[in-house]
Parts: sequence; structure tokens; C-alpha cells
Amino acid sequence: MIKKYLFKKYFLLNGITVLFILGVLSNALNYLYRILVARTLGPEGFGEFTVLISLVLILTVPSAPLQIAVTKFSAVLGIEGSSKKLAWLFRYLNKAVFFLTCGLFFLIIIFGRSIQNYLNLSSINYVYFLGLITSATMILGITRGVLQGLRRFFHLSLNALVESALRVA
Repeated sequence: MIKKYLFKKYFLLNGITVLFILGVLSNALNYLYRILVARTLGPEGFGEFTVLISLVLILTVPSAPLQIAVTKFSAVLGIEGSSKKLAWLFRYLNKAVFFLTCGLFFLIIIFGRSIQNYLNLSSINYVYFLGLITSATMILGITRGVLQGLRRFFHLSLNALVESALRVA
């Protein structure tokens, strides 16, 4: 009994420690990324970049509650040992979010010129890039929710670290 408790306790502590350390590394890479982008783009280009990043954050707000819900359901299904149900949930949500983000991307394409003019962006390609990044971020929330629900903290942290490293590269 005590052995099981200690194993669960230290398993959680080890997971939190890994999550913390890799989270700090991920944030350091994000900071380095912002510095490199600011130095590369200059003041005007960095202003456009900041506007686009802000819009991505606004447009991906729905992915946060989705990730929390996926975390809950994947934790329950993981405890029950229902790997088939978990795989079905993962596929179903990925398909649903994919179609929703395709619709969002289609709207961004339709209203791209209006968005570009309103935000005073120098290129329409930035608006299209906004749509792609938003779509990818929405889908990524499902994967992260499953990893968090299954307590795969190392993989969850690694996911965030790879995302940050890809930005810098």
C-alpha cells in the first residue's frame, strides 16, 4: 500500500519536474526566437509580426477548453484501459477540428484582403500564414490534451520544446 502511494507520488513529482525543466527550456527558446525575429525584421516588420501572433492567440482561444476536455476524457479512458475508445476519440476530434479549421482558413482566405488592409500588413501572405498557424495550433491542442490526460509529461514537454525549437530554426 505504502509502496504504491510512494510510486504514484514520485511518478507525479518526476513528471512535474520534467514538465517544469522542459517548459523553462521551451520558454527560453521562445525568448531567443523573439529576439532573432526582432533583429531580423526591424521595427516595422516586428510590429506586423506582433499583430499576427496576437491574432493567432485570439483565434486559438477555443483550443484551451478543448484541450482541458480532451485531458479529462483521455485520463478517464486511460485509467479504464480503453485504448480503443481513446484512439477513436483522438481520431474523431482531429477530424472535427480539422474540418472546423478548414472552414476558418477558408474564411481567412475570403476576407484576407480586408484583414490585410485593416491591419495595414505589407503582404497578403501574412494573412494566409495566420490561417495556417491557427489551424495547426488548434489541432495541436488535441494531441497535448491526450498526452496530459495520460500523464505523459515528458512527451508533452518535448512537444512544446520541439515546437519552440522549430520556431527558432
